[in-house]
Amino acid sequence: MCCAASVLPRVPGWEARLAAAVESARLRPYQLGEHDCLRFACAVEFALTGRDRWHCWAGQYRTARRAKYLIAKYGNDVAVDGAGVGDSAAPVAQGNDHAAPGELFTRAASRWFGGGPQPMALARRGDVCEYRTPDGEQHLGVVIGAQVVVLMHAGLAFVPRTAATHAWRVGE
Repeated sequence: MCCAASVLPRVPGWEARLAAAVESARLRPYQLGEHDCLRFACAVEFALTGRDRWHCWAGQYRTARRAKYLIAKYGNDVAVDGAGVGDSAAPVAQGNDHAAPGELFTRAASRWFGGGPQPMALARRGDVCEYRTPDGEQHLGVVIGAQVVVLMHAGLAFVPRTAATHAWRVGE
């Protein structure tokens, strides 16, 4: 799989780069597959480490159905290469081991970030976290201190870090 996770150090000046990534996200409208929570998480990873892995997902999805399919596939440790799977493909509701769709989201993010999720109490500024909306929709957000910033359909939302379920380390 292209873009395998590996731990990189945070680059000098990452704090200002993180602020710039958040500000840049504020200025762009939400567009699934172009400017969504995964793209935002990738932009933050680039800001903190200098590694840009968005190209692994760019052009792979434009619909929620396709995104859910890819999340399920990736969450089941299957390479996501786009070969033979169009936007009309049915989403995978359950994986090879019958994991619930929400578990597949967490597994996919754990695979992407190279480790299991950690409690929010251990999350640092710039780490990526999982946030669930009141209706259960899962998103990736970014810890910015006492708050988490999440790119939602209506723009950036700032929620208390206690609203996030867990986080993944971004950089050393």
